[in-house]
Amino acid sequence: RRVRSVAIDPVDPNLVYAAQNRDVYSVTHGVMVSRDAGRSWSNLNLTEPLAPGKIDGGREPVWVRVHPRTRDLWVATSCYGIWKINVVEP
Repeated sequence: RRVRSVAIDPVDPNLVYAAQNRDVYSVTHGVMVSRDAGRSWSNLNLTEPLAPGKIDGGREPVWVRVHPRTRDLWVATSCYGIWKINVVEP
């Protein structure tokens, strides 16, 4: 895995995001989330193949950032635009 960017939630530092980009069409696990300060990770979105009920977005991510007030995750990609994902309910 090649991690391109990491972001930590400003309210809950146990919530950590990572962006993976391999400069190919689409990686299987574009954006990952840890809810325990990086000890374990899960896929925030499964981009290839897209499964029913999964969040699509963040394909080929270059960076991730967390909005300090809304706590929305912003994901910039190499060619699929910028995505906003609400991970934490306000």
